[in-house]
Amino acid sequence: MNMTATCGVVLSMVVVCSGAMGAQQQATFKAGVDLVVVDVNAVDGRGHPIEGLQVGEFTIMVDGKPRRVVSATYVSYARPAPKSVQAEAAAPPARPLFSSNTTTEAPGRLVLILVDEGNIRSGSGQAVIRAASRFVDQLLPTDRVAIASIPMGIRVDVTANRAVIREALTRMVGRLTPYRPQRHVALGEAFEIRAGQSDVLERVVTRECSSEPDAAAKMACRTMIESDAPIMVQEAKERTRRSLAAIKDILRGLRRIDGPKTVLLISESIPLDDRGEMLSEITDVAAEASTARATVYGLRVDNPGVDLSDASRSLTSSFPGSADSDRQILSAGFETLVAASRGTIFTVVGQGDTIYSRIALEMSGYYLLGFEAEGNDRDGTAHRIDVKLGRKDVSLRARRQFVFTAETDETDEAAIARTLGSPFAASDLPVSITTFVVRDPKGSKPRLIIGADIDKDRAEGSPVAVGVAVMDRKGRVVRSFLEKSIIAPRHVPGPLAYMGAVDVEPGEYVVKLAARDKTGRRGSVEHAVNAAVARVGPLEVSDLLIADERTGEAGKWNPNVDGGIATPEFIGYLEIYSSDRAALGKARVTMEVSEEDQGPAVFSVALPCEAGEGRRVASGLIRIDLLPPGRYFAHAIVSAGDRATTRQSRPFEVLASASKLGTARAEVARAIPFSDTARSFQPQQVLAPEVLAPFLDRLLGPSGGKSLPSGVREAIDQARRGAFDAVLQSLPAGQDQLAVTFLRGLALLSRRDLERAAGEFRASLRNSVDFFPAALYLGACYAAGRRDREAIGAWQTTLAGENDLPLAYLMLFDALVRVNDWEQARDIAREAAGHWPEDAAVQRRSIAAWSMTGQHAEALAGVRSYLEKHGGDHEALFLAMRLVVQARGAQGGGSIDAAQFARYAEMYAAAKGPEQVLVSLWARHVARHSG
Repeated sequence: MNMTATCGVVLSMVVVCSGAMGAQQQATFKAGVDLVVVDVNAVDGRGHPIEGLQVGEFTIMVDGKPRRVVSATYVSYARPAPKSVQAEAAAPPARPLFSSNTTTEAPGRLVLILVDEGNIRSGSGQAVIRAASRFVDQLLPTDRVAIASIPMGIRVDVTANRAVIREALTRMVGRLTPYRPQRHVALGEAFEIRAGQSDVLERVVTRECSSEPDAAAKMACRTMIESDAPIMVQEAKERTRRSLAAIKDILRGLRRIDGPKTVLLISESIPLDDRGEMLSEITDVAAEASTARATVYGLRVDNPGVDLSDASRSLTSSFPGSADSDRQILSAGFETLVAASRGTIFTVVGQGDTIYSRIALEMSGYYLLGFEAEGNDRDGTAHRIDVKLGRKDVSLRARRQFVFTAETDETDEAAIARTLGSPFAASDLPVSITTFVVRDPKGSKPRLIIGADIDKDRAEGSPVAVGVAVMDRKGRVVRSFLEKSIIAPRHVPGPLAYMGAVDVEPGEYVVKLAARDKTGRRGSVEHAVNAAVARVGPLEVSDLLIADERTGEAGKWNPNVDGGIATPEFIGYLEIYSSDRAALGKARVTMEVSEEDQGPAVFSVALPCEAGEGRRVASGLIRIDLLPPGRYFAHAIVSAGDRATTRQSRPFEVLASASKLGTARAEVARAIPFSDTARSFQPQQVLAPEVLAPFLDRLLGPSGGKSLPSGVREAIDQARRGAFDAVLQSLPAGQDQLAVTFLRGLALLSRRDLERAAGEFRASLRNSVDFFPAALYLGACYAAGRRDREAIGAWQTTLAGENDLPLAYLMLFDALVRVNDWEQARDIAREAAGHWPEDAAVQRRSIAAWSMTGQHAEALAGVRSYLEKHGGDHEALFLAMRLVVQARGAQGGGSIDAAQFARYAEMYAAAKGPEQVLVSLWARHVARHSG
């Protein structure tokens, strides 16, 4: 997880708050006039949003009649130039940590990624689909993403959790296996034959049947072609219908979400013949896109004309003259759909990062056009709208329909303004607020980061309007902004979390936040803040930020307001500034967690520092699920060589739900000992002589007397000794027998020439499909290249043929852990344990799998058994103690077995385990909760 990108939410929020909200105020509220607001993208030929367009340049027609455009305001979602991000930090001791009268962000964009698996060839499209993960990383943290594979498959509802989106994308791949005709008939030819084009039928019959030996065979060949053509056509049409129906249903579901949406439709083909069948279905889908305010971008996976299920068949070589017709039919539906949805289609060659960047660029700015509403607009029905621009060099993307809804008696703006202006706090809606101080990335002004918890008893999905005013010591409002509608993720308990940012001059301020929910309840609170950045020697240091997943969505971080953390980890973030480049370059940050403010560190973690112009950004995930519930202190220790050091601190409380075993993310800074088995794969694991020996013996045959090409026996002996360079010299050139390809693959793997090695192992499998060691080493090539998904597939193939290879189980387990598939890893560990119950490596992985999937009783029983033979394994002892402590929570608050814990603690001390301070902390916790 990129910490700087994660914390970038505040900088992007400032853009949205000062840009988007201001734009909405100007575009929708004018004295005595009701306005309808339309969002319009205007881009040049390279996708750059066009700024500076004036009201008079736009023309709007509603139901064919012109309307007066009242306002045209540009809204920017472009990322700020500085890469370093705001650090929302905790209040220093001189001021209260937070204020309360008893979680949310600025409006972002909604992006829907649709992967048309049913129209992408089986096994294809992975590069384009994986590149969508990198596109998601380009989005602002305030943006929300949904994803679906169609016509049926994976679904992820609208979320800010980018990790979930990325994981879902890794599981998507083309699944199309089109009908294979008995004779070579192109799809375009099939459509023409099905339509009664006799000349096409005769041409295909001549091509395919002329070589048949007699009239009967020629007639049988003709019958095959005549029967296959309608099947091919029907199959293609059915694929199109299924995809269109799925897209339509998903777009209809987006209607309920206010605001513009961007849809990325990834497909290889949506067949549509030149007679335009199914055009009505495409028109219906386009109408749904317009109603949902969705702009559709089509990403067409490039079809090189080769059927991957049979690489010997090529459209251009097997079907002369038909390739262009095929491509037209295959892409016509796709192009028609995107064009009807006011979108653009791109053909993706390779991974498509450039195209994704183009789309991200187009999304980075749009116009809000406000026009006057007339009487008929208020009937609650959809009205057609056409937007035009008096420039030929600009492309417009605008929705085709709108539905006008009347305002309530008091707008949110009026209610928020009234609440902020009141000298009294409103308490109908519970609100808590805190502030953190960093520095403006472009200058030297302090930046206030504002965090708030709103309505602990909120209704699910209930929108809240929030306004913020920053007042100086004289009570003058120096900055203010409004956010009209903030909606928390569905099915997420707890308060709504809000975050904002504002740049101010150094000094004392009062930040006042007001909120209003849909029922009209209002809440407000004031919080005093000293807008100053700490200084030590040549360095300036921001406040320390602690953020957690209070929203309940993994990967979505909000600044912690009241210090209570209910998640297995938190993010620590701090910025250091200096014009002294040497001093800044030496700056280092260590995060410590202690039980007392001045007490010994329970543990410490060096925070990675990312360099920027005039600053260093230190950030990292700190795992706290090893801590029992209670109050603690986080300290960021900043040092610069032999220069002075300073410490920024923030108290926090670990809540009971934060210490659940096995729930923390894999990339956190502090891994659980013993459970962290998924280290990066190294080829040496499979090239050791003891591993290779049985496989090399197979090459020699059951009795060792198999006839082999010259030099192969010598190469086998060299491989046994690990002399892989000599192996290549001994092997005969130009030979492709099993033994030669397998040995050549081993030698290339030893050199980490992974692609060539993989090719040799594939050749081995072609030579002998049941020589499963080749699949094992093919997986090793993938794993060494960090292609764990492909490695998993290869090793699953290995185990399907041979289930007596412990190493295959262990490597498969570790690869599954590397992709965070603990459930399947547990199943593999269980199967391995059934074969080798006494194997220490298998036992370790079984225990790790049980612990990480929440099977605490099984994990504890397994570690007890393991320790009977491996009592000096301090990592196993550490896990055993933690499982004993965790058992209380797993049993619903029962007592802890203090005697068992003490026995393991004594063994851990004897084994000189490194976590003595933490074990002492656990011991105190056990003493409080033992029977």
